[in-house]
Amino acid sequence: MVCAMRKIFVLAAFVFSLHSVCALPPPVVAAKSCFFVDADTGNELFKQGENNKEKTASLAKIMTVLVALEEVEKRSIKPSASAVQKKNPNLPAQPQAAKKVAAEAAAGVGASVVPAGQVASDNKGLGATTVAPRAVFDRLYGTHAAAVGISAGEEVTLRDLVAATMIASGCDGAEILSHAFGGLVGAMNDKATLLGCSKNTHFVDASGISEENVSTARDMVLILREALTKPVLVDLAAKKTYQMSQTNKRKETTIYTTNQMLLCGPYHDSRVTGFKTGSFPDLQNFASFSCHKGMNVAGVVMGFCPPQETKEGEFPPKAFTVTKQILDYIYSNYERRTLAAAGALLNEIRVRGSGEVDHVGLVTKIDILATLPKDTKSGMVTKQFALPAFLVAPIVAGTKIGTVSFYLGQNKLAEADLFTSKVIKSDFVGQVSLLLRDKRFVGALSVVAAALLLVVIRKRNLRRRRRR
Repeated sequence: MVCAMRKIFVLAAFVFSLHSVCALPPPVVAAKSCFFVDADTGNELFKQGENNKEKTASLAKIMTVLVALEEVEKRSIKPSASAVQKKNPNLPAQPQAAKKVAAEAAAGVGASVVPAGQVASDNKGLGATTVAPRAVFDRLYGTHAAAVGISAGEEVTLRDLVAATMIASGCDGAEILSHAFGGLVGAMNDKATLLGCSKNTHFVDASGISEENVSTARDMVLILREALTKPVLVDLAAKKTYQMSQTNKRKETTIYTTNQMLLCGPYHDSRVTGFKTGSFPDLQNFASFSCHKGMNVAGVVMGFCPPQETKEGEFPPKAFTVTKQILDYIYSNYERRTLAAAGALLNEIRVRGSGEVDHVGLVTKIDILATLPKDTKSGMVTKQFALPAFLVAPIVAGTKIGTVSFYLGQNKLAEADLFTSKVIKSDFVGQVSLLLRDKRFVGALSVVAAALLLVVIRKRNLRRRRRR
């Protein structure tokens, strides 16, 4: 009996060791380009064809709303009507004139109510309104693009346009939003460059309707992480429904999310809290933001080609299915760890100019976090420091001195600034010691001493001669 129990114990210990030490291999998924990272730290968690150039479809709308929000922020800082009028001489200066132009556009006269490059009021943030131009609908006609039912001449708030673009993936919302600011495509490409996207990322329209809008999963994750810094986008991307305000053309309207991972059904995943779909008839993309076990994950799946046929009774696989596979792998095999706690001593550096101490400790001001494979041992993470050879007193506590970088193999996990842990005062003994370490001072002192010695010797020789 004891022998049998011992065998069971050994077997259980063996199975546990396999489970805790041997990480599951990453899945091979049916998508051309995938990239997932820790949304907070940027640590890479999964990649497959992450640099392949793929069609963005409606993922381009993430960049559209991102640059649109930045335009709103710029215009909300100094809402000067005179400055706006000077920049856009065709913009009606008075509200009455604006209403007149709006009425003409509603009747089909002209391409837009508010000339390209302006919204109806620049000082209301997302509450500002613009008028849907007929040109947008002429362009979208016959494309079967997703739309939320906005009409030419309709006065819509920027908030509703952003919501329509993000939640329901409305191409009409995205194109009207772009038109309200005089076209956003140039700003979208400039922003991509600023974020560090590769040459494989290029946008040609605001809605992603053209197949010439291209990017990679790696680049789209850069864009997604930037979008996650905008609370309004995080909030909208998490909504299942949204009420668009009543306008001059229609009553209050409810729009619904295209993100089926938020909805009850076969693709639901409680870990996913947002983000954006994008598809053509022959491919599906999905950008996701998920939260689970203290880890926030940003990921993009691109180039998933849905199968032509599925077995009876089965739900067809989608980009959502691929996302779930990858998240299962990540949350089973990775965990968030603290590499260094705020205030913890990480290194010491020599101090000169103080007779009391010859070293001072270096600390970080924040916790340094990283997402690592669960089987990573503490000794596997290494540190590299970028520091001067020494410091000179006096030194103020909290002075930035250098940086520390954490690595797992060749993979850089995190970098943080290092600060002095305490005040180091200067004193006479320390300053003398410091001067004696200065080669130029010692050299000059030696020259002076030699000169004095020569003077003394000369005077002694003169005295001896006089005695003779």
